[in-house]
Amino acid sequence: MRALRNLAVATSTVGLVAAAVLAGPLAAPASADTRTRTSCHGPSYVQKYRLVSAHRAVTLTHLEGFSMPPSSSHKVTKSTRKQTVVRAAVRMSGSVSGSIGFKIIGKAEVELNMELRAMGSHTSSTAVKVTDRIANKTGHNATYAFYSGVTKAYGRWKHSYCGSVDGGGTYVFWRYGRWTSYQFSDSGAVRCGAGTKYISSAAKQALRRVCG
Repeated sequence: MRALRNLAVATSTVGLVAAAVLAGPLAAPASADTRTRTSCHGPSYVQKYRLVSAHRAVTLTHLEGFSMPPSSSHKVTKSTRKQTVVRAAVRMSGSVSGSIGFKIIGKAEVELNMELRAMGSHTSSTAVKVTDRIANKTGHNATYAFYSGVTKAYGRWKHSYCGSVDGGGTYVFWRYGRWTSYQFSDSGAVRCGAGTKYISSAAKQALRRVCG
């Protein structure tokens, strides 16, 4: 199956979805933040960024079913409709700094051993063309699922900062956020009824959704 390499579209909103960095030497803790027992000195405290969890799942971004007449092997190109848009983003409440977001995506790459898309990238939000070489030797019209998919990576991360508490004193707090990115999986066409042996996870999803 032929891979489509042009699904990732860079956007200009990197800073809007990057990791949060709290301004100033001391931050006001939010109710959801976790206080540690470690005291700190605001002006000299070095903030830390940690990956909390990392998961992956194959996601279909484009899909379309087509009826094909009997034919010998030949190359076919079909337009597929958008199913979902997967974005590379690192989010947390507070002001934002793009450089930290790139660091979190980098940590996720190491954890999952994947080459992930950079902050601000996203899959195509419009129809895309999928090309594959197919042969319908059934002797009758057969339904094919044309698809394209990505491996979505996602999880949680945390950011430490020095915050003040009621009654005096400053302590290290952890604030939590979420991150997502993706890696191109594959694209192509699969025939309904041809079986699922030796095909990718994305192809299996396409068959279930088109063929039932």
